[in-house]
Amino acid sequence: MIAQIVGDFTDWVPFTMHMHSVQDMKNEPSKYGEFFVVVKLAKGFRYRYLFEIDLTEIVDQNSPKDVNKQGKLTNYVEVKTAD
Repeated sequence: MIAQIVGDFTDWVPFTMHMHSVQDMKNEPSKYGEFFVVVKLAKGFRYRYLFEIDLTEIVDQNSPKDVNKQGKLTNYVEVKTAD
């Protein structure tokens, strides 16, 4: 399985995600089978993204989502500024 993320922060170029290490999964079994990526984002912006699993785009049903200017459903994350 190939898990990637694409979004505003990758210029919509797929970026490969990594699976948690065996040690991470032993310490926290809920991480079994999960992928992750660390991305630094600037505060005060909304970033759109999608996941790609084996080259198929996936919208995460458990994260915020809406339609972009082109009418495509994407997820998004808003990085708030510090109060």
